[in-house]
Amino acid sequence: MREAMLYEQLDDDKVRCNLCARRCVIPKGSVGFCRVRKNIDGKLYPLNYAKACSAIVDPIGKKPLSHFHPGALVMSIATVGCNFRCQFCLDGNDMIPVIRDGEFSFAHARELDTFFGDKCDLADLSRMEIYTMNHTGPKRILYISRRRHDGSVLEIVTERGRSVKLTEDHKVPIVDEHGRLLEKRATEINVGDKLIVFSARLDAV
Repeated sequence: MREAMLYEQLDDDKVRCNLCARRCVIPKGSVGFCRVRKNIDGKLYPLNYAKACSAIVDPIGKKPLSHFHPGALVMSIATVGCNFRCQFCLDGNDMIPVIRDGEFSFAHARELDTFFGDKCDLADLSRMEIYTMNHTGPKRILYISRRRHDGSVLEIVTERGRSVKLTEDHKVPIVDEHGRLLEKRATEINVGDKLIVFSARLDAV
C-alpha cells in the first residue's frame, strides 16, 4: 500500500485530506467522504491506488488543458471513489443505469414515466425488482416522483465543456472577481463568472 499525497497529519492521529475541496478530517481507522482515502495509524492511504475501473478517450476540451492542442483527444483513466452524493434529480434526457429482471442496461429517465398513473406524481415500485446504481453499488428503487416545471430549464456550460441543467431559481456557488464566494440564482449567472467544481481549479462559465 502506498502513502497518499496531499494530506497533513493532525493531533490524536487524525489527518486532513487536501485532495478535494471537502478537506475531510479523518480519525484513525476511518475513511473520508469519498470512501477510498483511509487513515491507517495516523497516515493517509489511497485504497484505490493503481486500481483503475474505467478508461476512455475524451476530447481534451473537458480537461484543465483545454487550450493545449485544441481538438485533440486524450486518454482518461478513473478509479472508484467519489466526493458527490447524487440523489438522482434528473430530466427526461438523462441516462441512468438500471437493473431489471437481472439484466443491466442504461435507460432514459423519461422511460420511468410508464410507472405513473393519471394525475399521479408518485409511483410505488416496491413490489418490483428494479435497481439502479450509486457509489455503494446496486440500490433497489422503491418509489419515484416527478415534478412538472413550467418555467425555463437553463444549461450552464463551462470553459472545459462541463455542463449542468438547472431551473431558474436553483442557487449556484460562484467566485467573483474579488475572490469572494457568492450564491447566485441560475438566471443571475453571467458569462465569465467562476463556477466552483470539484477539481484543482475554477471553471469559467
